[in-house]
Formats: sequence, C-alpha cells, structure tokens
Amino acid sequence: MSNYEQDYVEFSEMRSRADSIANAAFLLSGGALVVSVSNMIEAKKQNMITDEVAQLVSASWQYFAYAIIMFVVLKAYLVFFSFLRHQISEDSFQRLVNFLNLIGWLIGIVGLYCFFQGLLKMVSAAQLIVVM
Repeated sequence: MSNYEQDYVEFSEMRSRADSIANAAFLLSGGALVVSVSNMIEAKKQNMITDEVAQLVSASWQYFAYAIIMFVVLKAYLVFFSFLRHQISEDSFQRLVNFLNLIGWLIGIVGLYCFFQGLLKMVSAAQLIVVM
C-alpha cells in the first residue's frame, strides 16, 4: 500500500471519529439548549431564578452555541480537506498535510472546549438552583 493510500485510509478513519464526536456534541448541546431554555423561561416567569443562575445559564447557552458552530465548521473543513486532497498533486498535498491537520485539530479542540465549558456552567447553575 502506498503512502498516499495509507494516508487516505487513516484520514477516513479520523473523519469517521470526528463525525461521531461532532454528532454527539450536536445532540447533547442541542438537547441541553432546548430543555434549559424552556425551563429557564418558565422559571423566569415565576421569579424562581437569581441573577447568578441567569448569568451561568446564559454563559452555558453561549458556549453550547459556539460548540455547535465549531463542529459545523469542523465538518465543513473536513469536506474541504477531502476536496483539496483530490485537486492538487500528491507531492503538494504531502507538503501541506501537517499544517492542514493542525487546523482541523485546533477547530476540534476549540469545539470540545466550548462544549465542556457549556456543560460545566449548566451544572453549576443547576447546583445553585438546588441549593436555593
């Protein structure tokens, strides 16, 4: 198997894993947003949340939204990466591959960071509500 073929197989496996992580983050972030928005609107109507809880929940919504955006960007980037792979010569692609992989990793890490920050802020808000 040539280096090009081996790189393609590895890229396909990595893309599959990135898709799985992105899909899980989409599902969890979207679900958390929908449930928490509806619950917070109801709690706000009944004056049941403090300013501190409202700030934490608002920050968590922003982080979840950023995570969703970053994973959409990552998926688009992976499509671009695959397209580029077939549009330029193998030698040119091999010179760029490390840089291109670094960009993908950075996008993915920022997305995961945003997702976990949103999750932690949501849990902190829930803890404050329970303690009240």
